[in-house]
Amino acid sequence: MRNNNSRYNLALMLFMQTSVLLSCSSTRNVSGSSDSTAVDTTSLSTDLPDLYRQTTFRVYNNSSIDITLKVGLDSGNLNSAMLIHKATWVSPRFNQGEKPYLKISTLTKSLIYKMNLGQDYMLFFNNQKRLWDVVKVNN
Repeated sequence: MRNNNSRYNLALMLFMQTSVLLSCSSTRNVSGSSDSTAVDTTSLSTDLPDLYRQTTFRVYNNSSIDITLKVGLDSGNLNSAMLIHKATWVSPRFNQGEKPYLKISTLTKSLIYKMNLGQDYMLFFNNQKRLWDVVKVNN
């Protein structure tokens, strides 16, 4: 029983460390976004240890709804994850140098992105293209 409790505490600690909410400001316009809300990632970069940051990527959901996405190393075999609205999701850990895929779908179209580890991204609805889109956010 003690072993399971230790695993639970470790998982809870990791979850709490990676559940970082980004603050928003309207000082910087993100290219391609239909609104002028920008993401301040300075708090995110200091909250994650370097090795953990280098083996994950983060996606800020800049929408008012939760979004389901898929992520993995094989574009044909991806695992589902939920992006909570106005929150940052931290990917599972990958080996340094790997390029994981991120798949986002609408009713009519699916897009697959190749992600860079150690990078911050923002998910938003692109009104011109009529789909969910992802852009890099400067660290």
